[in-house]
Order: sequence, then structure tokens, then C-alpha cells
Amino acid sequence: RPPSAIYKVTKFARRNRGAVITATVVTAALVAGTGVATWQALRARAAAVAERIAKEDAQTRAAETQEVLTFVEKKIFSAARPKDQEGGLGYDVTLADALKSALPLVGTSFPNQPLAEARLRMTLGQSFFFLGDFQSGLQQDEAARTLFARYRGADDPDTLTAMHLAGNCYRVLGRLPEALKLQKETLALRQARLGPNHSDTLATLDSLANTYGDLGQYTEELKLHLEAVERDKATLGPQHPETLKSMHNLADCYRELGRLPEAVQLFQETLAARRVVLGPDHPDTLRNMSTLGMCYLTLGRTEESLRLQTDAMNLRKAKLGPDHPDTLSSMTDIANCYDRLGRRAEALKLREETLAIQRVKLGNDNPMTLRSMSNLANSYGFLGRLNDALKLREETLALQSAKLGRDHPDTLLTMGNLISSYITLGRTQEALKLAEETLALKKAKLGPDHFDTLGTMNSLAMCYGILNRLEESRKISVESLARHKAVLGPDHPETLLAITILAETESRLGRLDDALKLRE
Repeated sequence: RPPSAIYKVTKFARRNRGAVITATVVTAALVAGTGVATWQALRARAAAVAERIAKEDAQTRAAETQEVLTFVEKKIFSAARPKDQEGGLGYDVTLADALKSALPLVGTSFPNQPLAEARLRMTLGQSFFFLGDFQSGLQQDEAARTLFARYRGADDPDTLTAMHLAGNCYRVLGRLPEALKLQKETLALRQARLGPNHSDTLATLDSLANTYGDLGQYTEELKLHLEAVERDKATLGPQHPETLKSMHNLADCYRELGRLPEAVQLFQETLAARRVVLGPDHPDTLRNMSTLGMCYLTLGRTEESLRLQTDAMNLRKAKLGPDHPDTLSSMTDIANCYDRLGRRAEALKLREETLAIQRVKLGNDNPMTLRSMSNLANSYGFLGRLNDALKLREETLALQSAKLGRDHPDTLLTMGNLISSYITLGRTQEALKLAEETLALKKAKLGPDHFDTLGTMNSLAMCYGILNRLEESRKISVESLARHKAVLGPDHPETLLAITILAETESRLGRLDDALKLRE
């Protein structure tokens, strides 16, 4: 029996940490090296080798765990001591500050235990992510990934977990191409190593779908979300938290696609389940409340939306803190409700506050920050600060076009708002040119019945009307009104605007009876 064979098999077994695999592989090696030993002897020897390896691995794991616990106790928990006393930062130190104060010590505290360092860094990365410090989370996840890959291998489950977490950080930081590339790689490796129905594989599948959605690639997003929900239900059960997360993300995809009745039904189903399974103030429950409220607002159910968004914001402030990205998202949603209710000054104040925090917390070109810039420009427009609105919309459009692309849904939304600025300021030719471009992009990207597409149809009809191209205005107004009634209902504010535009056009064309009938 050549020692090199045993060495290679033992090394492989330690890397894979599986007693069954170990016994099987070691047995195969022993069989290959002898022709006289009995099967009973071979099995006994293989079992002994497997037991020894498992014991050594358990001891290594225990030592690594103890080192990590010691670090947490002495380097993180110590931050709560009086200031300057053995690492203390003061009794009122925050968890985020305590974690950050320990970071410089991580790289020097485990000179002979790189895997202990890797596990600690991955834990720190997750903590920073949940605290809303995505940049710090990404740094720790990438460092953990490097260590795991070096000492465990590129497809080790721990390496893949670090990759999955880093991909999520890239996504929320708005670094979408990097997120997409890493998530695709992680999914392929997890499918090969763990199988297509493993819970880790399904988690990456769902995350990849979310990134497609952020990129505005809704068709691909929908396909993956449907697959994730089906597999989660079959593998984990319909009430499992990961299944509920997949269902929520599918509902949000329906919302993005303008399939509002399906979105509302699924949001309501998942929210009821999450309140029972996770609790009323769990971050996932609160996210569900927020997205359901967004649907209500789009459907014109503004008071219901405001109640839901206010409850979500108050719970998020208490649970996550006043500057957490989820809390800031709730502030944005409430400001949108204020706008719809005509509470313009309150909307402006909330949007200015939100944008200021996001610029510090997320950066100037983060998609969430850019969205808030667009919303603040809307407040300027509603309050008659037309030049301020125009300037901020043009700035936002330039940043979004460069960061996300010209046909990204966020970019298209800003283009629609900029059309309004041009119309209001009498720059109708510029408005018309942009409206024609925007409508073509929205029809291709979102579909002809999407609520954002319908809004641009109204704007284009207005441009034609202002320029006395009345037949063109009437043609698109008739189509717009029919689609508005079918998608949003006859009493929705955007439907009423479509009626007003068509009635004005009919009146100017001398079709007074038709105009009167519409106004009635």
C-alpha cells in the first residue's frame, strides 16, 4: 500500500469533511493497494481512518470556534467598557462602532488559524449587512471568500456562502454588473456542489432574480422567481421563511411588471404568513408591508397605503434605527403618499431629510440615492420651484443614464418627470422629442400596459395638443384612456387625467358633444 495514496485520500477527505465519503474513498484506496486483506479488515481500517479524520476535524473546528469566541469577548464586547479602559469606547457605544473598532485586529489575531479568521470575517460581514453598512459588509465577505478559497477550495460550501453574501452586498450598493457576474458564478458552483434543490442554491437563485429586476430585466427576473418559488415550496414547504421570501420577491416582480392584482394578492398572502411565522416587527415582515403599500398607492388607495407605510416606518425606526436603508425607504414611500394627498410641504421636508442621509450612508450614485433625487425634484415641481426641479431632474437623468443605462426603469421614470418640466416651462419641442423616445423605450422595456408607459402616453398627447397637432393628440389620447381604464380603473387619478386631455382635444376639434360627455 503506497503511503502516497493514503496521504492523497486523507487530504481529500479532510477537505470535504464527510465521514461517509471518507470511508468510501479510503476503502477504495486500500482495495487498490492490497490483494490479500479481507473485506471485513478493509472496512474496519477504513472506519478507523474516517473516525480519526472526523475527530481531528471536530477538534480543529472546536479550536477555531474558541478562538473566535475569545476574539468577540475581548475585542468586541470590551468596547462597552468605560472609555479608554482596556479597549472600552464607553457604555453607550453602538454595535456598529464596536464591530468597526475590532476590524484592524482581525488580521493579526489568527496567525495560525486562517479559517477561524475567515469565519469571523463572514460573521462580521453579515452583521454589517443587517446594520445597513453594506460597504463594510462587502469588504469582510470578500476577505472571507479569499481565505476560504485558499484553504478550502473554490467550490467549498463556506467559500460559496461568502460569495453569495458578497453578491448581495454588490447588489444593494448598486454595483449591479459585479453582482450579476458573481451571483451567476455562485449559482453554477452551488448547483454542481450542493445540487439544484439545496436551500443554499435556491437562495442564490432568488438573489440572482432580484439583481435581474434591479437591472430592469423583468422577463428573466420573473422566470427565475417562478422557479425559486416552485422549488422552495417543494423542498422547504409553503410556510418556510425562505419560501415566503421567494413569494414576496415574485409579488414585487409582478408589481414592477404592472400586474398589480396578482401582486396585491400575493403580497397580502405572504404578509399574513410572515406575521405568524416571523412576527409583526421582523424586517422581512416590514418589507412586505412597505411593498404592499406601494401597490396600494399605485392603485389609488392612498389612505390605506399611508397607514401601512407609517406603521412600517415606525417599526423600522425602532427595530433598525433612523438611518437604516429600509427606514429611509419607508420615508420615501410616506413622502409619495403625502404628494398624492396634496401635502406638498410635508413631502418636501421628508424627501430632503431622506436624500441627505442617503448621500452619506449610500453614496451619491447609489440607485436609491438617485431615486430620492428624482423624488425631491418632483416636490420642487409641485411647489412651483420649476427651475430647481428642472436642474435636479437633468442631473439625475445624467447620473442614471451612466450608472444604470438609458432604458433602465429608474432612468425612464426620471425621463418622464423631465418631460413634465419641459412642458411646464414652455419647452414643448424638447418635451415632445423626449416623450417620443421615452414612450418607445417604455413600450419595449415595460410593455404597453405598464402604468409608467401609460403616464408617458398622457404626456405625449399633451405635447401634441400644445403644438396643435390635434389629430395625433386625439389618436394617442383615445388609446391611452382605454388602457388606463383597463389597467388602473375608471376612477384612478391618471385615468381622470387621460379623460381631461382627451376632452380638451375633442373640444378644440369642435366635437363638443363628445367633450361634454367625457367631462360628465
